[in-house]
Amino acid sequence: MKAFEIFNKYLDSQPDTPFYIDIINDKTYSRVEFSREALKLCSLLREIGVAPGDKVAAILPNCAEFALLYFAALYSQVTMVPLNPILHPSEVEYILKTSAPKAVFVCPSTAGKITPEIENLFSGSLFGLRIRQESAQEIACAARVFESADVFSSYSPAAIDFGKIRDDHILTITYTSGTTQVPKGVMHRFENFVYNALRFVETVGIGPENRFYGVLSQAYMGGFYNLLILAWVSGATIGFSKSFDALTAITFWEPPMKYNLNTLWLVPTIMAVLMKVDRSEKGRDYARRHTRLVLAGTAPLPVQLRKDFEQRYGIRVYENYGLSEILFVSVNTPREAVIDGSVGKPLQGVAVAIRNEAGGDLAIREEGEIIVKTPECMTGYYKEETAGEKKAGRNEEWFSTGDIGFLDENGNLYITGRKKDLIIRGGINISPSAIENIIMEHPAISQVAVVGIPHDLYGEDIAAVVKLKQGFSLGDIQKELEDLCSAKLSQIRKPSAFFEIEEIPASTTSKIQKNKLRQMLRAKLGK
Repeated sequence: MKAFEIFNKYLDSQPDTPFYIDIINDKTYSRVEFSREALKLCSLLREIGVAPGDKVAAILPNCAEFALLYFAALYSQVTMVPLNPILHPSEVEYILKTSAPKAVFVCPSTAGKITPEIENLFSGSLFGLRIRQESAQEIACAARVFESADVFSSYSPAAIDFGKIRDDHILTITYTSGTTQVPKGVMHRFENFVYNALRFVETVGIGPENRFYGVLSQAYMGGFYNLLILAWVSGATIGFSKSFDALTAITFWEPPMKYNLNTLWLVPTIMAVLMKVDRSEKGRDYARRHTRLVLAGTAPLPVQLRKDFEQRYGIRVYENYGLSEILFVSVNTPREAVIDGSVGKPLQGVAVAIRNEAGGDLAIREEGEIIVKTPECMTGYYKEETAGEKKAGRNEEWFSTGDIGFLDENGNLYITGRKKDLIIRGGINISPSAIENIIMEHPAISQVAVVGIPHDLYGEDIAAVVKLKQGFSLGDIQKELEDLCSAKLSQIRKPSAFFEIEEIPASTTSKIQKNKLRQMLRAKLGK
C-alpha cells in the first residue's frame, strides 16, 4: 500500500474525529478541518512563488500554524526546514545559508533570530506569520506579513491531487544540534515517516483511543514526528501546548485534565524537572487514574529516574530508542515486562547488531557499537560535504549509530554510552552509563554526567559531574557517593573525582553536552 494511503487512512474513514487540540488558543480541529486549513496554506505558498521541489524554512514556536505548515509542505510537495526558536542567530544563519530555502517564515517572537546578513541575503523571501498568540506584534524584517487568522478565514483550500503525492518526496531536512561540529541536515522521505510510524504504533498498540499531550518542540523529530505525524497515522488525537519550560512544569497536569489527554511522550529532562518542582496532588491522582501510556526517548533514561517517576505518579514508563537518521529502532511495550536498562526489542523489520572496532560481530551481552539496518534510513545529510561527513548509510546498508551497547539472549537492546564518550582508563574501555545509574541512586542527585579527564599514567581518569537537589552540598555527601560507588562498582570503574555544577550543559534537544563538560574540567584542572 502506498504511504499516502496509509497516512490518510483515518482522514478517509473518520474525518470528523478530533485530531489537533490547540491548547494555547483552546481550539480543536477535526481531521478534515486540519487538512482543509493546511490546504489553505498551500494556497499561500503558491501565492508567494513556492513550487514543488522548493524548500520552506520556519522559525516558529509550538503553534497550530507550525503543525499545519508540515502538512502544507507534504500536500505542496515542498521540503520543510524547521528551526527551533531557541537556536542562536549564528546557528540560524548557518542553517539558512546551507539549506537555501525559497521562503522563510518567522513570527514576532522569532524575528530577532534573523541576522542583518540573512535579511539582506533573503530579501523578498522573508515572510512574517502573525500566529494567533502573538498577533499584535511587529515583524520588521519581513518583506510581507500574513495574519494567520486572515489566511484561514479568507484563503480558499488549494486544489491538490492527493493521488500524485510522491512517497519518496523529501518531506523534511532537520538539522542536528551540532554539539561537536557544524549542524548536519538529515533528509527524510515522506514514506520513511509513515512506514516507521506504522511499525511503532502496531508494536506499542497506539490507536484512536490515545490522546497525546505534546510539550516537545515541533521543530524537532520529537515534536513533529513522534507526536504530530505518528498521531495522524495512528488515528490518535494530539493536544499541543508550548514547549516545556519551568512554567509548564508548574502547570503541567492542567491541560491533560482539561482536555482528557491520556498519553505522554517525555524526555528525561522533563521527568527530572517534574520530580523536582511538581507538587500537585491533583496531577498525581489524574496520572494514576487516567494516563494509559507514557513513552520516553530522545536521550538515555537513568534507571533510578524512571523508577522514581513511576513511583510518584503510579504509571509505567516505556523507553524507546532511535536516531534522527534512522527514526525508531526499538521500544519497550506494555505487552512485556520492562527490564532495567533496556530500550526494548527492535521493531519488526529493523535489524540490530553489535560490532567491535574491527567490524566483527560480538556475542550476546558483549559490549560494542550498535549498528542498525532499517528500510527507513535517511536519504542522507543535505550537502554532506559542508558537514565534513562521509557518505551516509543507505537503506541496504548498516548504519553506524555511534552508540555503545549490547543485546541480551532475548533480543533486548541496552544502550551503555556513546562511542565518543567512552572513557579509556589504562587501556580498559569504560562506558559512563552504568556509573551514572549508580550515582543517580543517591537521593541528593538531580542529574549526573560521567566523563573522562586527562591522567598522566592511565591516559584518562573518571570524573563525575553532579547537579544536586536543593538543600544539599557536595561537601556533605561526597563520602556517601564514594561509598556508594565502592559498594557497587569495580575499582577500575570508580570515579576518582566529583565536581558540583549548577547546570549541566545540554543541547537544544536536551542531550547532555559531554564535550563541553570535558572542556570545562580540563580548564579547571589546567590540563
